[in-house]
Amino acid sequence: MKKIHIYIFISIVIIVGGGWFFLYYHDKQQEKEWYFTKQEQRIEKYLEYNVPKFKMVTFTDKGTVATGLPYINGYINNDKKLSFTAHVETNDHNFESILGMTDSLNELMNVDIKTYSEIIKEEKNNKK
Repeated sequence: MKKIHIYIFISIVIIVGGGWFFLYYHDKQQEKEWYFTKQEQRIEKYLEYNVPKFKMVTFTDKGTVATGLPYINGYINNDKKLSFTAHVETNDHNFESILGMTDSLNELMNVDIKTYSEIIKEEKNNKK
């Protein structure tokens, strides 16, 4: 009779542990998706402001580099020649400006490029 109690106890521990692991993993995935969605919105605002002929953005890839910093790849105006790679800043882990882009996209950029924070600050000043 004691063996059956041990098997039941071990089974309960495994089921509870598996459930906890599933919930923990699911929460982490949701946080990651929310984070990347927020960064994609920041990138889109940056592109709208700094690329005069901007129409739309398509995000193709997202992940983290070996150092642990997130990145997002994409292109604009349905033209894969206008591609970019955006990295987050190490100090606040938010996107500020594009660090890598094709020459074709670079040619379309404004002469006076502003970071995301500068754009937000300018918008707040214009509302006043």
